[in-house]
Amino acid sequence: MLKKFLLFCVFAAGYLFAAEYTVIVAPDAAPAEKTAGKELQRFLSRLSGKKVVLSESGKEVPGTYKLYVGQTPEIKKALKIKDFNSFKPDELRIFRKGNNFYFTGDRPRGSLYAVHTFLEDYCGMRFYAPDEICFPEKFVLPEKVDFCFAPCFIFRETPFASLRLNDAFAARRKVNGHWQKTSEAWGGHEKIWSFCHTFSVLMPPAKYGKTHPEYYSEIDGIRRPVGNQLCLSNKNMRKELIRNIRNVLKKDKSIKIISVSQDDNKGYCQCLECKKLAARYGNTQSGVLLDCLNEIAGTLEKEFPGVLFETLAYEYSVEPPENIKPRQNVLIRLCADNCDYGRPLDSDANSRFRDSLKAWRKLTPNLMVWNYVSLFYHYMIPNPNWGLHGKNLRMFKNHQVIAVFNQSGGGDTGDFAPLRAYVNSKLLWDPELDEHQLIREFTEHYYGKNAYPFIMAYLALMKIDYSGQKKDFKLSWNTLASEWLSFDDMEKARSLMQKALDVSRGKYRKRVEIAKIAIDFAFLLHPRTYEKYKSDLTVPQQVLENFCTLTRDNSKYGEGLDFSSLKKSLRQLYGIRENISVKNLPAEFKNVPVENIVVIPAADLTAYENKVRTFRMDGFIRMRADHKGWLIQFPGLDMRTKQEGRWKIFVQMRTGGASDTPGRAFQAGLYYPEQKKTVARLYPFKSAAGKDFKIVPAGEFVSGKSKPYFFCAPTGNNLAFPIDVKALYLIRQ
Repeated sequence: MLKKFLLFCVFAAGYLFAAEYTVIVAPDAAPAEKTAGKELQRFLSRLSGKKVVLSESGKEVPGTYKLYVGQTPEIKKALKIKDFNSFKPDELRIFRKGNNFYFTGDRPRGSLYAVHTFLEDYCGMRFYAPDEICFPEKFVLPEKVDFCFAPCFIFRETPFASLRLNDAFAARRKVNGHWQKTSEAWGGHEKIWSFCHTFSVLMPPAKYGKTHPEYYSEIDGIRRPVGNQLCLSNKNMRKELIRNIRNVLKKDKSIKIISVSQDDNKGYCQCLECKKLAARYGNTQSGVLLDCLNEIAGTLEKEFPGVLFETLAYEYSVEPPENIKPRQNVLIRLCADNCDYGRPLDSDANSRFRDSLKAWRKLTPNLMVWNYVSLFYHYMIPNPNWGLHGKNLRMFKNHQVIAVFNQSGGGDTGDFAPLRAYVNSKLLWDPELDEHQLIREFTEHYYGKNAYPFIMAYLALMKIDYSGQKKDFKLSWNTLASEWLSFDDMEKARSLMQKALDVSRGKYRKRVEIAKIAIDFAFLLHPRTYEKYKSDLTVPQQVLENFCTLTRDNSKYGEGLDFSSLKKSLRQLYGIRENISVKNLPAEFKNVPVENIVVIPAADLTAYENKVRTFRMDGFIRMRADHKGWLIQFPGLDMRTKQEGRWKIFVQMRTGGASDTPGRAFQAGLYYPEQKKTVARLYPFKSAAGKDFKIVPAGEFVSGKSKPYFFCAPTGNNLAFPIDVKALYLIRQ
């Protein structure tokens, strides 16, 4: 009798202290479905303040409300789902019936996305950033829930640091692209083998260049294996390329998309057979490319069913071809390059991209877009593209684009990077959302209510007044803020961000301080800053000191651009002059007063395509000679010379060949971005040929009145190899 009484007490206690909520996940659930159950348990407990039990056995546990997660028999029955495989990619379904809630969707991520959608859209939570999850002041369990949603883009990516490096945040923001690196527990991500620019990966010049130069581009009558493209008309090259792709796919059976795409240069093949192919397809290079891709995809289709063969429509291959269509297993990734990123991509200013998008869509349903949402010359300067993210994504949606890569650059110190990560990820999931509302909501909660009015006023200044610009102006990847933002407006913007900082405390102050970097960077780079403050450099020196402290962990300030070199230029501009040793000067400059000399060592020069066509050696940069690329550059001449005086430029360099070798060895000079003007000359071998470094005059400029950058390039003559650049010397006249 006593035993029965004790059993009754235990039984009754179980119900008395039963959980308010029970989350039920099947024992055979997918990894992301198990994570979904844990997310629901964690956040529902925080929202309700009540006990939430997680059952991963699939068995019901006493509780007022039961929440089923995944692809369980109970969900299948309740939602009358005939086949879970009928879900579209990443589709989700949320449903309430009585006290039961059901969260399901496409595998592997749909159920996880269903839970996060429920928490945000029905429970009032917000996943703003890895370090900012907001909860509503009052939680009320929604009475009616019946929601189904499938994203228009099956591949959604914008690789800001917070999304790229934090798989939980990437899953909560529902991005699933290549660079997200999201673990299986958080739903995994869609991979593209080698991602892009794979010609030289699949057909390495180091392996084939010497024995089969005919596999590579013919330019000016010469086969050039390194730094150019493949000869796509060459039948033997195609056979070897197919063999290499087959080996890749056999080795890794998980590959769903493999990139077979042009390298990042304009050196397409100009041989007679490639020209004939181009003529067959409307005189387009995309036709030559597609002819090759279709053969690859057709040959390997049966052996590797379900694999997509991706290629780029980029630079010279943007315009679609005539008389040919991509096979059904070919994926075209159209790049929005050379656009005006300050205007919508469907505007007349961007007619090349807009018209190409429409034409490609008529040729294939497998169309992906590579868009650019950062300024890649300077990741951290203000980017006036606010309000365009939603417009552009709606354009892609309306043309049935199936995947989008919104390329971003820089780390967390990039221009309002946390805000951009949130806005871009939300709009990639649903382009119909109100971009301005997203910006307002995020700004208030992430940067704080005190800073909110000042930051919103600041963002309102970050737009281009095209009526006051030159007719040919466009916001390009390398446009500086000084080209569209007046000095007065920049000072207003700095004042607004300073006010936002002054009223902020705690975590909000640190966030506003990071956000302020962008306008401070623009201030330091603006040519009028030195003019205004040169009599007393205290203000820019303080800004520079703080800027260097906040960005001390950054190695690059733009694509391929070294931060340490830029900081040295800024320090010299704002009063910290580098000491020059007369002993180390070349003989040509021994008698020049040191105050009239600026030395720029090779370590400060930009070397593009490092370890491909340029190589950083001990004390100099070595460059291959079999191309014509401007791969050695220096953009900070005006800063190193304090924007004052007339200066001559000399290059300390040497080349291969002999002084009597015929032809031209290299090109050097200045490029003026604002005027789009090149002032340069071609140099004969006698200028620098030999083992010893020589001093070569490379032009002159007036500092402060122009902002040129120096460049050095080969002429495509292999006899000039190696081309070694040791230093630049700037001599005041």
